Amino acid sequence: MVGPLTLHYESLTLPADPDQRLSVYTAEAGSRSEEALRLLAERTRQPESGAQPARGA
Repeated sequence: MVGPLTLHYESLTLPADPDQRLSVYTAEAGSRSEEALRLLAERTRQPESGAQPARGA
């Protein structure tokens, strides 16, 4: 959708439960990859055409 991404990766082990990890991916500020991530995030926020809004939420 947006082409290749160059991301930094960090995995943190949670002290309370070493079997679980928190993984974080980031793009360098101002990079093409950062812009591509913003485009992907924007795309996920837009409802599909014809989608009905959720009721009772």
